[in-house]
Amino acid sequence: MLIIRSHKPQYAYLDFKQATVQEQRLCLNVSVFYNKKNLFVVPIRHVDELVKICKRQNIQFYIEKQVVEEYRQWRLSEQPILELKKQKDLILPPEVESCFKGTLYPWQKVGVVWLLQRKKSILADFLGSGKTVQILTVLQYLKSIGQITNGLIICPASLKLQWQSEAHKFTDLKPIVIDESNKEVRCPLYDGHSFEKKHKLCAGCYKKEECLSIKQLKYADRRAYYLTQYPDEIFIINYHILRIDNLLFTSKEWGIIAADECAFIKSSNQTTRCFNKLQCKYFIGASATVIENKPQDIFNVCKKVDIDILGNKKDFERTHIVRGGLYNQVIEYRKIDLLKEKLKYVLIRRSVSEVKHLLPPITYENVLLELFPKQKQIYNEIYTKAQEFAEQFGPQELLKTVVILREACDSAALVSSECDESSKLAFLQDFVSNTEQQVLIFTEWVRMAKLIKAIIPNSQIICGDNTTLQRQTLIDQFRDKQFRILIATDCLKEGVNLQFCSCLINFELPWNPAKAKQRVGRVFRLGQVNPVFIYNLFTEGTIEQRVRNVLNSKINIFRNIIEALETIPTQTAGLKQFIFPHNDNS
Repeated sequence: MLIIRSHKPQYAYLDFKQATVQEQRLCLNVSVFYNKKNLFVVPIRHVDELVKICKRQNIQFYIEKQVVEEYRQWRLSEQPILELKKQKDLILPPEVESCFKGTLYPWQKVGVVWLLQRKKSILADFLGSGKTVQILTVLQYLKSIGQITNGLIICPASLKLQWQSEAHKFTDLKPIVIDESNKEVRCPLYDGHSFEKKHKLCAGCYKKEECLSIKQLKYADRRAYYLTQYPDEIFIINYHILRIDNLLFTSKEWGIIAADECAFIKSSNQTTRCFNKLQCKYFIGASATVIENKPQDIFNVCKKVDIDILGNKKDFERTHIVRGGLYNQVIEYRKIDLLKEKLKYVLIRRSVSEVKHLLPPITYENVLLELFPKQKQIYNEIYTKAQEFAEQFGPQELLKTVVILREACDSAALVSSECDESSKLAFLQDFVSNTEQQVLIFTEWVRMAKLIKAIIPNSQIICGDNTTLQRQTLIDQFRDKQFRILIATDCLKEGVNLQFCSCLINFELPWNPAKAKQRVGRVFRLGQVNPVFIYNLFTEGTIEQRVRNVLNSKINIFRNIIEALETIPTQTAGLKQFIFPHNDNS
């Protein structure tokens, strides 16, 4: 018999003294537990899951009355918050609504209340739904009532100035952007004043003496100066600054931390380790694509919200992932319904279908092109050689081969110095010459972006080489129609508002569905008034058709966990499938 005893507030522990070895194994293999000081501890919220397991496996069990009462109280406290998601016409208290200079949409009001009640949660609304204004409203309200004194907004580098601009526009917050550029020495950004180059002061700045005194500081020293001299401010940084200056940010406790595009911390790298060390009272993780490739992507974000919600990484993988094969790759995801059940307590998501009436129509067109003769010959040579050695390749060699094949589909010039044929460039040149509208073109490679710019007049490139200020300048020029064609790499795929453009061309689709979705989200978002057209370029009979199949498979994984659809995928793609015969039915 299994006995579930009270351990401490919000936790129970499992007494196996009267249980058989087989009963112990059944319990420990199908649920999430933590062995602390030789006790198998389970959060109160998972007691119902444990009871279902015992009934399904015919395991006798007994639950102490105190555990039952704690679970009942937890359910009563959680139910109103879960019901909040279903509300359509929520009326915000005047003191909350007055924190936003404008009118919040109904789902944004629900989001604001959810974030205030949960304290630590994930906002996963659809792309372009206004996640930024929901977070800024929460920041403004908490600061106005004295719940927080300082805050930290972490976002991609390309979004720092946009966050500051929207904070000035919609709230009374005056966040400080901490810059990382090592090409210019900048004055601090206060009260909306613009950065100026070395040896210049902020235009109209009333803190001229401070500008003069800190402009000679090294960048790390200057960032430390901001944090020590202005401890009660909201700071905006990017993930790279968090990593290189982690001691500055982890040495103090923050009132609130908002992590925009929190999918950046999906991997177990140095940035994620620095992120996990941050201390805060309130936390908001925001991303429309919290799962980019696989369910594991959401683990690190959930760990910051609630350390117990998914257990440790070993428990999580044991419960939801099956591995196998030569490289121990993932072959199956299981218990997806259980994962959705756990996430509903920490994650709120509204899909685009809920606001379809506020968005213009969107049209997707897959443009299938044939490789030019010499381009096809080069592609086939690479492909034949790849097939010959595919069985001997490890993961890195396979990935490199796949990338080369994809480059050959874009342009022979990327893989050969003897040929520059490209059916995609020919199509693009014809398309641009026959339209007068503004066009946004995405490509994964900077070299390809330069080839496009060379044949397309009146165009500019935004890539990783641009500083934050240079990117914003180019976006403003594109908005003012100083040029008509903007060519961008994936450095521009997150968060940037380009609703004034309604035509997007994916020169090649990434095999990460989140990237593809983020690209579309630049133009198809709230504020767009024109019909949106998305053109995806594919080459016939090549590896790109396989990429499309992989995208569809990964999209299904995201939908099953986050958007709660019914079909559950059971197989993930391996790299070798890209090397062997290209047919849609394989």
